[in-house]
Amino acid sequence: MSLFSKVAIRAVFAATGAAMLMSTGSASATLPRPVMGAEPAPTGVAATEKYFMICDVPTCPDPSYVYGWITWYARMVHISGRVSSDTTPKTTWLQARFQAFAGGHQVGATQTRTAMASNGWGLDFAFDMGDPNLVGGVTMIRVTLCSPTSTGTTACHAYPEEFVR
Repeated sequence: MSLFSKVAIRAVFAATGAAMLMSTGSASATLPRPVMGAEPAPTGVAATEKYFMICDVPTCPDPSYVYGWITWYARMVHISGRVSSDTTPKTTWLQARFQAFAGGHQVGATQTRTAMASNGWGLDFAFDMGDPNLVGGVTMIRVTLCSPTSTGTTACHAYPEEFVR
């Protein structure tokens, strides 16, 4: 393969967001791996993928939890995983709330995913957050777990987990 061909292929792959691997004089492309079958966000190649697991009680893994992956893109994030609730009366449902931030300001609406009897006490999810037009993009994701109390109200954890790019 000529030097010109290698340079041209590099330019094409850079423009499409694919990674270029060079070994023993041949070129091959590796596309970014989709997370749980979801398509990559339209704003470019994933920069970082972070795993998270948050439980309803201090001991993990507990039957009530949310886990998944946050994939950071240039301006948006893709969040995928599962929220699961124990069937005991204490946690008849469990809700995971996701908020995206750019600097100290929330970007877009809070996303919620709730595990309850009607979805088999567990719910898989995959969604994007952010604004493709926001310069600098999403810088932090906050995940908060909420569950019912014995008095019939909703209680959210006082210390949500925060994940920074």
